[in-house]
Amino acid sequence: MNLQRERKIKPDFSMASMTDLVFLLLIFFMLVSTLINTNALDLLLPGSTGGKPGDQPVSVSITKKGKYYINRDEVTWGDFNVSLMKVLSDRADRSVAIHAEQGVVIEKVVDLLDVLNQNDIKAVLAVDPK
Repeated sequence: MNLQRERKIKPDFSMASMTDLVFLLLIFFMLVSTLINTNALDLLLPGSTGGKPGDQPVSVSITKKGKYYINRDEVTWGDFNVSLMKVLSDRADRSVAIHAEQGVVIEKVVDLLDVLNQNDIKAVLAVDPK
């Protein structure tokens, strides 16, 4: 009795469908990752390069009581823009370090950032290194 199979099983495995699937997943994740919006501000952070004392940014301080200081000189909010432009007029870099006291109302900092943005001034938020 001669019993033979009519079809022989081929040991080959086609990877074409697997590579198609991998490429589709790759394209999907590339498209989705470009659509994700981060909820972070683009801030200019201070660098670690040592500079000369003259290269330090202008310091703007805000206290809890709502007082504004430019380089330790008290300024009213109405005169803030004029005073800041006077200080920055003789400087090559137009950058400001913002020192906001803990507990300052965030609207005051946002108003300050708005004034700086309107005048194309770079802002750095100073923090306590603890």
